Amino acid sequence: MQLHKPTISIIMAIIVGILIFLFVIPKYQEFQDAKITLSKKQAEFNGESLYHGKISEIIQAISERKEVMDKVESSLPEESEIASLIYFFQKTSNETGLVIKSLTFADTPVSVPMVLPVKAGLRPKKAIKDVVFTINLSGGYQGLKSFLLATEKSARLFEVESIVLNPLQSGQTSALVKLPNYDFKLQVKTHTY
Repeated sequence: MQLHKPTISIIMAIIVGILIFLFVIPKYQEFQDAKITLSKKQAEFNGESLYHGKISEIIQAISERKEVMDKVESSLPEESEIASLIYFFQKTSNETGLVIKSLTFADTPVSVPMVLPVKAGLRPKKAIKDVVFTINLSGGYQGLKSFLLATEKSARLFEVESIVLNPLQSGQTSALVKLPNYDFKLQVKTHTY
């Protein structure tokens, strides 16, 4: 039996078409799917690398500003450090020429609730405690002025709520300088977590 060339060509074309349909087209579709998946993964990787790059820049900027961040951290400490407050006031009063007669802390600190937004990733609720105390000082007006400036310039947040001036009785003036001395009573408030 002899087959004609046109018939053989048609049969061969049909067989090649079936083979292409069965083997090549599915592999081509897998290739296209893999190509799309690869481009998605590359885009995801590029996005993550940009994100990590920005995080690295932020960390570097924070580490460059470590001194400023430490000042912010010390202005509102986590715990009430009474000893450090007493030391600060003792040192500042000595530098400004005042004498601390007494330093009295309030019995119960006042708490003010601070609500932070939850979506910001911060702690949902934190109470800021107000630490109120009274300082009885003795000295001149210029010393009081210097003392108040020193507390204002300190890293810690202080609020002077009231000042009471009482002149000393006669005979209790400064021996070195003939300026009148006063008894000062300051009510001061600071904050802590």
